[in-house]
Amino acid sequence: MRSFHASIGKLPIGVFTFILLLYLLFIGLDILTTYLASPELRYEYNPVIIYFEMIWWEIVTVSILIAFLIFFCFLFSLSKLINNPQMEYWGFYILGASIFISHFCYTFFTIVNNILSGVYLGNIDIQWLNSISNWYITELVQIQYFYEIIVSLYFLSGFLILHFAFRKE
Repeated sequence: MRSFHASIGKLPIGVFTFILLLYLLFIGLDILTTYLASPELRYEYNPVIIYFEMIWWEIVTVSILIAFLIFFCFLFSLSKLINNPQMEYWGFYILGASIFISHFCYTFFTIVNNILSGVYLGNIDIQWLNSISNWYITELVQIQYFYEIIVSLYFLSGFLILHFAFRKE
């Protein structure tokens, strides 16, 4: 029986460890910048946090649990794609892996969004970002469905990258 390490292709386990650590760093920075921009969560946009009226310890706990779930779904999907690219449920595994890629990229976007929002609200003091944050909040964020468009673009790009990387011959 092959070990899981061998089942993720020729990439060493250190690559996946680095990706996981970078992903967790992004999640941590997302939480930190959210706290700095809006400590009382008055300007929080995440619909899950709003719907469940989550407080900080719940946000941290759920974020870490979801990050690990998404990452391990990514590893599982990637191992299936590498070991058997002609499998029956190929599209399902592409979808599973693309969720991680899109969330990874969107988390980076959220960090930048939180910093610019915090500067705009005056909660984060980075003087050289004042004009950028004013433009960002007053022009871009005001576009209807701005965040939904961003999420869709990240998901579509993650899906397309994996689709072409693992397309069936």
